[in-house]
Amino acid sequence: KTPFVYSSEKIKERIYAEKKCVMDFDRAIKQSEFKAYYQPKVNTRDYTIVGAEALVRWIKNDGSIVLPGEFIPVFENNGFIEKLDFYMLEMACRHIRELLDEGRPIYPVSVNQSRVLLHNPDYVATIKKIISSYKIPENYIELEITETVFLDERDKMIETMKQLKNCGVTLAMDDFGSGYSSLNILRDIPFDILKIDLETGKARFYKAGAGFSVIGKSDKTLIVEKSSMPLGILESTSFEKSEIDLSSGDTVIIMSDGANVIPHKQFKELIKNYKNQDTML
Repeated sequence: KTPFVYSSEKIKERIYAEKKCVMDFDRAIKQSEFKAYYQPKVNTRDYTIVGAEALVRWIKNDGSIVLPGEFIPVFENNGFIEKLDFYMLEMACRHIRELLDEGRPIYPVSVNQSRVLLHNPDYVATIKKIISSYKIPENYIELEITETVFLDERDKMIETMKQLKNCGVTLAMDDFGSGYSSLNILRDIPFDILKIDLETGKARFYKAGAGFSVIGKSDKTLIVEKSSMPLGILESTSFEKSEIDLSSGDTVIIMSDGANVIPHKQFKELIKNYKNQDTML
């Protein structure tokens, strides 16, 4: 009887937390409680910063924190993730614009895009409007999309990707090879960067001769890029410099275990003061 009661209480707590997330969403958007934190990307050749990934953090006005794992699945289920994704893109553009206006160097920023968002009929138009309103230079916004978006309405999604490229963004496909796509799809989709899932074992069919070249590898992810692109991303939960072969050119790393995720103001200072690897890694 006790385990059953314990389980019921846990379920009640989870349901209450989910309802609280939904009830607080509009207020959180209006009061800017959702914050853009940045995970720097570093060139392993000279340990200079070459970009960042924007990650959402929910910090309430009372100082309490709602973890991403607690609110993102809820918003994916009820559709709020669309508004949140657009919000995060605008925050990234606003911060890039701020750096430009201050005469500071800028770097490409990647922003995650949900599967739900891409089915919005106004998606491309909204992306274009946000980027153009802040006058962001081409390829300084990278949209990161999982391959699962091609499960439904494949032809429509391919056309959407082509339209996005016309907006001057860089496209990255996450978890490629996790069970849905094949290399054939790369002939139709203008992705610039692929993050190949090695855990599925499906990366073995990859051939670098398809206009892409391998630039990095970790225990979980193989990173490839189009030959015309100078850099790509290596994600690893247990990164060690010895794991990377630098002989083939520059490689970019981004720590994916939550380390070095910093607020915008701290990222600006990092850009200003960053001299060597010891200041961050």
